Amino acid sequence: MNRSALASHAALLLVYASGLYLLLFDKLLRQFGYFHWIILLAYLIVMAVTLAIRYVTRKKALTALVGIFALLMFIAQIADAALNLPISGFKGTNGFAYLFGFGTTPLSSFGTSTAFTIFLIFNIVLAALCFAQYRKK
Repeated sequence: MNRSALASHAALLLVYASGLYLLLFDKLLRQFGYFHWIILLAYLIVMAVTLAIRYVTRKKALTALVGIFALLMFIAQIADAALNLPISGFKGTNGFAYLFGFGTTPLSSFGTSTAFTIFLIFNIVLAALCFAQYRKK
């Protein structure tokens, strides 16, 4: 296995670990951002199915598709923070403070902020690695 493939597997593992953490332990997401919770669940399922098909069929285009999904999730996460989602129902809240507050604001928690940040960073890393692998092959 080459370095690029190893790096993309590591990025994917971190995306899944942080995504699962958010699904299981972010109570505010599940309670007040249920639509976002469903989107996150669907994203992880679609990524798993796409990757399974990719490894079975060896279709190069599926590598790019995984990169596109990861890039779209990265953009959606930035939009969530900018639009005060998924906690927009709370008055006087700030999406950046909730998602990147690391427990310093009333609604934020260190675990949620850490998982969200890891999810954000490694989605863009995964997208970049997938696009690089697609171009190289």
